[in-house]
Amino acid sequence: MKFYYSTFFRAALTMAVCLLFFRIGSHTPIPHINKAVFDSLFQSNQSGVLQLVNIIGGGSLSRMSVFSLSIMPYITASIVIFVAQLMSDKVKEFAASENGKIKLEQIKRLLTVLLVFTQSMTLSTILLSQNVNGEPLATVSGFTFYVSTFLSLLTGTFIVVWLANIMTFVGFGAGTSLIIMFGILSSMPSNFFTISSMVSEGSATVVSVVALISIVLICFAMVIYFENAGRRVATLKSDKYGGSRPSYVTFKANPIGMMPPIFAAIVISMFVTTASAFSSLMPDFLVTAKDRLVGGTPEFIALFSVLTFVFGFALKGTMLNPKKVANGLMMSGQVIRSLRVGLETEKYLSRLFQSLTFIACCYLVVLCTIPEIVNAYLGIPFYLGGTSILIMVSTASEMRKNIFGMMEGNAYKKVSEDFLK
Repeated sequence: MKFYYSTFFRAALTMAVCLLFFRIGSHTPIPHINKAVFDSLFQSNQSGVLQLVNIIGGGSLSRMSVFSLSIMPYITASIVIFVAQLMSDKVKEFAASENGKIKLEQIKRLLTVLLVFTQSMTLSTILLSQNVNGEPLATVSGFTFYVSTFLSLLTGTFIVVWLANIMTFVGFGAGTSLIIMFGILSSMPSNFFTISSMVSEGSATVVSVVALISIVLICFAMVIYFENAGRRVATLKSDKYGGSRPSYVTFKANPIGMMPPIFAAIVISMFVTTASAFSSLMPDFLVTAKDRLVGGTPEFIALFSVLTFVFGFALKGTMLNPKKVANGLMMSGQVIRSLRVGLETEKYLSRLFQSLTFIACCYLVVLCTIPEIVNAYLGIPFYLGGTSILIMVSTASEMRKNIFGMMEGNAYKKVSEDFLK
């Protein structure tokens, strides 16, 4: 019976309940939508960005559910706060304090409401203008549809944020990443079913499917290898006898994590959504740009790559501080071999972090764009792209570490209890 009261069991049970709520919400449609008309339109209008948003929401967008926006508005609000910290030292100092963190979280949630309002109004405008053979997509019109769509999506977004916070609290990992990972996993069965149907109907060949799966497996292997790789720096560590012994410090080969491509996809998604809603008011070149930003096109790949590099180096500035790392090495009694403590060490670390960030950005761009190109070339709608693979592997690896940590903690607790008896 002790297992049922263990930390791991309670955390796993809480996680299961959260996932159940997430799946129920992803199948709960917003009101006043003609499902048959929407399904027809969605199948014929899917860009690479829409695919990513749909996958992250566990297929919620394809069902036009209350979780259609998933946690994306909250992530976008986080990007705005992050950029504000980069541009203003005062905001950065404010965020370092406990009171500042609370205030910024409140601002982030207000921004989330504003973003949901903007996206729901844009989405409502698009939906009201759509029809198939004269049959409208929305069953009501005007103010009622706008209000019901906004309230449904706002409620759904904050429920997902609440579920993510609970998942973070139970200790399996970052709730935001877990929500995204489980959304991706839940959309995979339908994708495999679509591919098998295409093969049976003759619209896709077995060879092309095997080629696509091979590319996906190569991407999985690339992520697993790169996310566990590191750059070792030789150091000398002081010992208790007053001498020193050889040691080393390892820096991750991908120090910026998985967020740069996600940020890049969100920025493109915001532009495409806005341009689709207000295409009649925009210049022709912006409308053309919106039409060209489809997964697999040169324009999409170029913009996605540039934004990934921009966000990657921006994250480097906040996550990798050469001065702090150099001070940390000095406080722990370590010195990088052949370098003096202080400015010389900082300059070396700065160059090292620049190199690691550049290599990581190249890796992220290759990982996230190759599946897009292959999908476009083969013509098979397999939506497990590089971004999805990166999220799944990174989150699953972190979740595995946390689970083993919980189990080891329970084992140590049991040993101490038995010892005290």
